[in-house]
Amino acid sequence: MDVTWDAGRYKSLMEHSYEYFALTDEEISLDHSWDRATTPACVSNEISRQLRDVSHADNDEQLDEIIKGYRNKQTKVFRIKLSGNVSLPNDAGEYLAKRVLDGAVKSKGRVRIRYNWNDNARYFFGKIN
Repeated sequence: MDVTWDAGRYKSLMEHSYEYFALTDEEISLDHSWDRATTPACVSNEISRQLRDVSHADNDEQLDEIIKGYRNKQTKVFRIKLSGNVSLPNDAGEYLAKRVLDGAVKSKGRVRIRYNWNDNARYFFGKIN
């Protein structure tokens, strides 16, 4: 877990992202390094999957269901963790932001989304303005 990662995200969107919460060693090693000899190994992300504010998609159908769920809750904050099974284009962040806006926002007026896509963690974090 990187306890400092959320600080910059919180300042920009006034929301916590949780993208580095309870990751396995394999997941966090994609863009972090540490002395593994002094740190217990984390081999399960079950705690992350139980975090109520983060939705996990293992396939495209689950991603659609997550977006529909956000629409039904009429939420303004989106936290989506995608497994490697979900195929994404090169512009994944922009693609997901558009998909969230198209699928989760009921009024199509002058709505904007501020977002961050973390390609290493495969984590989308966005907020509707």
